[in-house]
Amino acid sequence: MSIRLRLACIVALTAAALVTAAGFGLTAELRSGIVATLQDSLRNSAARVARDLGGGALPLDRGSGHLSLARDQTVVQVLAPGGQLEYSTEAAGQLGLLSRAELAIARLRPSFLQVTRPSWHNPRIVLAEPVVGGRGEVMLVGASLDEVDHSIALLERGLALGGPLVVLVAGLGGWLIAGRALRPVERLRVAAEALSGSDPASELAVPGTHDELERLAKTLNGLLGRLHGALAEQKAFVAAASHELGTPLAAVRAELEVARMADATDAERRQALEVIASRVDQIVRLTRDLLLLAVGDERATSLHLVAQSIEPLVAESLRGFRSRADALGVALVLDADPGVACAVDAEHFRRVIDNLVANALAHAAGSPVVEVRVRREAESALIEVRDAGPGFPEWFLPRAFDRFSRAEESRPGGRAGAGLGLAIVRTLVEAHGGSVTASNRAEGGAAVLVVLAAHRDRWSEAAAPGPEGARTAAGSDPPGRAGTTGGASSTTDGSARPGAPGIETRRRECVSL
Repeated sequence: MSIRLRLACIVALTAAALVTAAGFGLTAELRSGIVATLQDSLRNSAARVARDLGGGALPLDRGSGHLSLARDQTVVQVLAPGGQLEYSTEAAGQLGLLSRAELAIARLRPSFLQVTRPSWHNPRIVLAEPVVGGRGEVMLVGASLDEVDHSIALLERGLALGGPLVVLVAGLGGWLIAGRALRPVERLRVAAEALSGSDPASELAVPGTHDELERLAKTLNGLLGRLHGALAEQKAFVAAASHELGTPLAAVRAELEVARMADATDAERRQALEVIASRVDQIVRLTRDLLLLAVGDERATSLHLVAQSIEPLVAESLRGFRSRADALGVALVLDADPGVACAVDAEHFRRVIDNLVANALAHAAGSPVVEVRVRREAESALIEVRDAGPGFPEWFLPRAFDRFSRAEESRPGGRAGAGLGLAIVRTLVEAHGGSVTASNRAEGGAAVLVVLAAHRDRWSEAAAPGPEGARTAAGSDPPGRAGTTGGASSTTDGSARPGAPGIETRRRECVSL
């Protein structure tokens, strides 16, 4: 059922309810008014009968006095104190109209009663009151209710004929008004249906009516803008993903062609297979990253959160970058407050650190060190990855965490990537309920700061989970001692002794937990 038809039905039903209520009200008011008028008439008639009684103008069958009482329908009776009938008109009959109880009340005060007799077509309304100056007699003056019933019947007939007409007119009026009111909405619907999804500039014309319709058009245009933006982002995502997957697939195809050549040597085939394996690993990592971003977009990233110490997880991640850092001549430093703990998914948290460290190493040209700091401030845990390289270009900072976003295709000494590392970091950090920001350091270099909710209690490092327990970034020293790998070491106060590039751990006492 259309809105227009529903509105017309609502108007018609409302009109029917109002007509019905008005009919009952008018009927009750009309009856009350006519009865009141009739009662006034009976009081006047009773006064004239009382004058006739006082002037000796009765017996009543002579037609004398102020009333012509013998042959009309006027009900007049005079009852003796014992209830015997002293006078009565022909219409009143030869039996007293009052019971003993009603007669006793009438001797005390005037009262109106409704009386019926088998010979009467309709009840009579009777005024019973004591005779002034009498010896306890009661006088009755009554009249027929025919006029009341006739008037009520006329009103009901009028309502029966006019009520449906009023309801019909109201429903038709509601139909026309609703159609006129909804016509602009229908125009908006037709215009929206005609919009092209391929035209990002398409939008609805906004009427200058300064009402709900104008606000609706603006809201729909805002929705269209968001949909166009999402569609453009989706197209860009698919295009970029296709490009990123196409490059290693093309390399795989080329190496397969080399391996299939009849004159290829065993060494060439082995080299081709190694390249193919490397490219397949790249494809696997890329598809895994794309799947993670797609799942993250649906807010469905599955996490297994466990409260645990952060330092062992960061140290384990750094151990995986030793060889690469040595090749680049970059020292890895872990500067951690002991006991900093968060509720994290260990695997996904290590992936956050992996991506941040890999990004720092990829753009660490000229940087002697990549440092990971772990601190606690109030109720937050801060994990910051810093380098001393050239930093991020200023134009890149607002879009650092956008997917397929690269500061440059490749910096000197670094490696080109798909531009998904920082996007994955943001997805995983937000899934943990945290935030991440990128900035340039005043003294030079880039910094990426991850903020997570800290665990309430100070963590016991001896019980910290992890595949190697609570070990330092050096990989061999027990908790409470500074350790190094590859020749670098540090003192217990945090001052590092020089040596070959490797991983340096700086342990500090937690300031306030």
